[in-house]
Amino acid sequence: MFRILSLAAIYVLACVVLIWPAAAHARSILDLDVQTQPEELLDWGDFVLDTTGEATLKDILRRPQAFQPTHENSAYALQPGQALWIRFAVPATPDDQRWYVRIAQPGLDSVVLYTRGADDSWSRQQSGDALPVSKWPLPHLYPVLPLAISAEAPTNYMLRIEASDGVEAPIEFVSESALSSDQQRLSLLYGIYFGLLAMGAIFALFSSAALRDATYFWFGMWTVLAILAAATAAGVTQLHLWPEMPRWGDAAHYVLPAAAGVPFILFVVQVFAVRERDARLFWPCIAVALFVGVLAASTAALPSPQRLWLGRAAMAIGVVLAIALCTWAWARDPALAKRVVGALSPFGIALAVHSMRRLVGHWAEENALAILLAGLAITICATYLLLGSRHVSSRDAHQRIARLREIDPLTGLVNETVFGTRLAELIERARRFEHHSVVAIIDFPNFPALRAEFGRNHSLALLLRIAERLGAMTRTVDTVARLGEWRFGLQVDGPIAPSRARALCAKVIAHCITPMSGLPMGMVAKPRIALALVPAHGDVPQEILMRLDEMLREASDDPTRVILIANTTATHTARRTPAASCADDGLTDFLPTSASDEVV
Repeated sequence: MFRILSLAAIYVLACVVLIWPAAAHARSILDLDVQTQPEELLDWGDFVLDTTGEATLKDILRRPQAFQPTHENSAYALQPGQALWIRFAVPATPDDQRWYVRIAQPGLDSVVLYTRGADDSWSRQQSGDALPVSKWPLPHLYPVLPLAISAEAPTNYMLRIEASDGVEAPIEFVSESALSSDQQRLSLLYGIYFGLLAMGAIFALFSSAALRDATYFWFGMWTVLAILAAATAAGVTQLHLWPEMPRWGDAAHYVLPAAAGVPFILFVVQVFAVRERDARLFWPCIAVALFVGVLAASTAALPSPQRLWLGRAAMAIGVVLAIALCTWAWARDPALAKRVVGALSPFGIALAVHSMRRLVGHWAEENALAILLAGLAITICATYLLLGSRHVSSRDAHQRIARLREIDPLTGLVNETVFGTRLAELIERARRFEHHSVVAIIDFPNFPALRAEFGRNHSLALLLRIAERLGAMTRTVDTVARLGEWRFGLQVDGPIAPSRARALCAKVIAHCITPMSGLPMGMVAKPRIALALVPAHGDVPQEILMRLDEMLREASDDPTRVILIANTTATHTARRTPAASCADDGLTDFLPTSASDEVV
């Protein structure tokens, strides 16, 4: 007896051990509870795959043995032309709330919900890309179908799904209040998100027109297509932009991402200045961009899965070419290449995570769209900032190049052209304010002898030191220019009293002949200065400069003539002494009356 009981106990224990795993993984019970929504179908339903896609509801109901428990991960691989049938029942539920079944996956070809009535008849509701949004039971970003629930008895349903790329989103049950709250939240988030990105695209296109920069144009076009592709993936375009165009709404999921590759390639080509750096590489890149455009156009006409693989191939070609161009540019302009790679990396990483979401993990599957949208937003903002800094750098470079035509490369002073332009402004300003300003030419006749004695390097150092001293003794409103190999120009804005002219000349000479440290002993420049007061001595810039030059040439044979002051009269030949000219502060008495220049 004891042996029999022992065997029975062992048998029961073995049964418990064998049955326990099955009991732990028993199918969950679908319970529509407002507090725990959204409720997922998980394994509560049964499914069957119609490989022909032609079976009717009656045909499926005749094969009850073909049904299998639904997947907990809600992922079903469907091929084009196939249909997924899911059978589930909703237990008796209080009807104070309306309930809906939703599949949060835009791009499903067709979703049909059959509801069994009390008389065993089946009612039908349909949504999906095969139908205009206006004919959906509830227009939404993705298929949402109302459930006819009963508070007295369970309700049976059959769900038929057609999806060229398979079903990835879970089948969920939500109440009307939760659905309305989610819709308002999504409308707010998508409105802010796509509104800000659209503003960035508009700014880029307007910047391309204002700055005449093709880089901004291609970036703006890529941004527009990328935004449309992202909005299509979220279901926004199907609901708001083309709700009555079901065929295009279905094809847009494949055409727009592939078409975005064309402006993206052209943007990368433009930002790296491929045409300017290597014309042989430019035209192959243009050919690849045109080829991607042809692939994008082909996706609109081809069926699935050909259009899916063709669209992915177009995107892959754009990404590979962009990586190749970044590598090519890294060897030529590492700083720009690093910034471009840093700006495009967030979207590249998000795109990789979205493509491999099933391999990355469950969190990537649940948040794939959010990751893609976040990466796109970061990349667009970072790239726009990159283009702004690039434009500023380019503008500064062009300004530096333009200033090279106006600046003497040795001393950094303005050249003769700028000196003449500023002289005209100086004369006009002096005439308008009715005062006198000074224009002078400073020449160094002994510079050739110094260069022959002390060498070229010391001579250039001497010119730099003279330029520094002339710049140090003037104000910011004044101008110092280099007019020749050993000739400088000086403009001093007024008001300048005539009696101060000679003192100004003496100050300039004193600064030039003061010994300079770092130069050989005996290397002393001997300046000669010719000065005129404007507009008293003339109001035409070229005539004034020619007159001062003539004064310097006439005094070249006399080393004692160091300070030369222009005369207002060109017909007289009398000469005044320095003492007489310094005796009076008035302009008429100060200026000499002879045709020759006043000499000190």
